[in-house]
Amino acid sequence: MSIVTNPFDHILYEIEMYLYTYQLIQHNMPSQPSVNLILDSRAIYLRNLAYFFHKEKKRGCWSAFDYVNDPSILTFLDDTLFQQVNDNMSRATGHLLDYRLEESYKENTKKCFKDAYPSIIDAIKSFFDAMDHNAKIDYQDYWNNIDICNRVKKIKNLIKSLEYEKKYIYETVTTCS
Repeated sequence: MSIVTNPFDHILYEIEMYLYTYQLIQHNMPSQPSVNLILDSRAIYLRNLAYFFHKEKKRGCWSAFDYVNDPSILTFLDDTLFQQVNDNMSRATGHLLDYRLEESYKENTKKCFKDAYPSIIDAIKSFFDAMDHNAKIDYQDYWNNIDICNRVKKIKNLIKSLEYEKKYIYETVTTCS
């Protein structure tokens, strides 16, 4: 088994792709095949991040607490949300299954995307903060690599941008007569 040169390359990739798929679906109303492609991708990245940010390390999976000295400072997904994400996103990526035709499946998937977003964002933020101030010694050089630092800055800016847009859209929709 080969080891990734910098473990944060792939962790940040998962975060970036989750945020980009969220951004794509918010800003573009692409054709149905494109929507399906984006939603399938988003489901996979969400499930991967749920495993990474779950308080209980899953066998064979990387976990946020592998990288910090004090995992208690991290924000983890609670068990209920983790199970909701795991069940719904696993179903969302299993295409030739009967239940995909049921309306409740579609509603549950939408609800799961919506419910998970704030928790995933909080987990990402707490992970970045923990890595900046409490990273295990073995990972500090990897985390402080200039390319990783630049990617983290871009992700932080993207999160701020998405939060601003969400707040702006909410305020505009709720304040207009």
